[in-house]
Amino acid sequence: MANAVLLPVVMESTSDLYLPKAHLIAEAFSVKIHDEDSKGILAKVVEKLRVFLSDLGLPSDFSAYGINQSDMKRILKAVMTDPAATNYPMSEELIMSVVSRVSPVGIN
Repeated sequence: MANAVLLPVVMESTSDLYLPKAHLIAEAFSVKIHDEDSKGILAKVVEKLRVFLSDLGLPSDFSAYGINQSDMKRILKAVMTDPAATNYPMSEELIMSVVSRVSPVGIN
């Protein structure tokens, strides 16, 4: 569930990774595109993803889970040590920015 909550925010926050493939992602999600540029297409994909996740009954944030500052540190460590971080490293600041958008905990 965490990946589902985070994915739309990650796509927005790291759009440079997704923009070159925006057309392919849109096709995979059956997003209708017209004359939009890659940024417009990616925005439509993210919106469709949010609607899809909502239709599945998944939350859009972690507010129901009482995440605290200690949890935020564990999330940071988990993301930074994930095997995908080898190919797609993210700064601590970026990770905390993404997580803070879906969590009610303030960043100190």
